[in-house]
Amino acid sequence: MTVSAPTWQLQENIASVQLPFLTGSIDVQEPQQGILLTSLLQREMHLRWHGLQIPTQPQSIHLDSFARVNDLVAHYAETPQTRLRTELVWRIVECEPQIVYVEQIISAQTSFLDSDPGVKTTFSMPSGEWLHWSATDGSTSELDSSRPAAYQFAAGAVLLRSQDVSFALITRATDTSGLQIEQVGGGSLATLDLFGGRIEKGVIRRGQVGILACNGDDDLAILQSVHSRFAAAPPPLN
Repeated sequence: MTVSAPTWQLQENIASVQLPFLTGSIDVQEPQQGILLTSLLQREMHLRWHGLQIPTQPQSIHLDSFARVNDLVAHYAETPQTRLRTELVWRIVECEPQIVYVEQIISAQTSFLDSDPGVKTTFSMPSGEWLHWSATDGSTSELDSSRPAAYQFAAGAVLLRSQDVSFALITRATDTSGLQIEQVGGGSLATLDLFGGRIEKGVIRRGQVGILACNGDDDLAILQSVHSRFAAAPPPLN
């Protein structure tokens, strides 16, 4: 079921979502924290999704934000340190008993001659088995997440199987220069490096990253369906 009704409630700097299969909130003044989930697929879970990291500016300067149907949109100012002006969209695409799918669209531009943004998006996840899933033949291969390692997105996605829930990170190879997976405490931290190059003045760069949570029994079929729609849709225009 694609979400088409209003989902985000914005009060001052706190945006919250209260749906039967997804509850959480985000402080738009602290986008590096991401969406703090409190329940997912009718299970109590404390995870953080879609946190924005700009190494040269730990504290983003929030300009404005608004809710638009299933989107939460926020704008952040350019500073001499970042040389980057950003727009973030957190979009709840699907939310039903067996599947929750949330996307983040990151837009960045600079008024300087060029900028090396080093933008990252992070996900606090449970522990479990990390796999690479191939969209070509549907096969999976194990990723060694016992130590920090970088993985390149090819034609597929990265899948995490954790007890009875599976998670998948979906993006385009052109939107990221790699994925770092680390074991942190009793869970995992996944960090995607976005864009992977310098941004020139007058150019708007956009990246799109989706995270899927679904019933573990049907994860490959669900991932295939969601990834097919993602791949078939036109990417955000640069």
